[in-house]
Amino acid sequence: MFAKTSLDLALRLTQDCSIKPMEQQMTNALKVASNTEFRIEKNVPLPERARRARYPFHQMEIGDSFFATDKRANYSAYAFGVRNGVKFVCRAENNGYRIWRIA
Repeated sequence: MFAKTSLDLALRLTQDCSIKPMEQQMTNALKVASNTEFRIEKNVPLPERARRARYPFHQMEIGDSFFATDKRANYSAYAFGVRNGVKFVCRAENNGYRIWRIA
């Protein structure tokens, strides 16, 4: 039997699905979490972030440029510039994009 309206569909879905099993799963998860013991440690240094930059924005000086094959570099340059107070310009060039730092 097909639902004729969205209200019929909603009523049918609520009749077919039971919410109780999900409530039971959540209750069981809370029981497990509350029974787990954690040891709290103090003065543990935070490790350095091991993330390598995809583009050389932080190394660029005004007038420097680089070539990228993907448009994503333009968006990344804009985001980097907003966060760090610098400006870039991007132009299409030979199956890619050249990005200059201008300020």
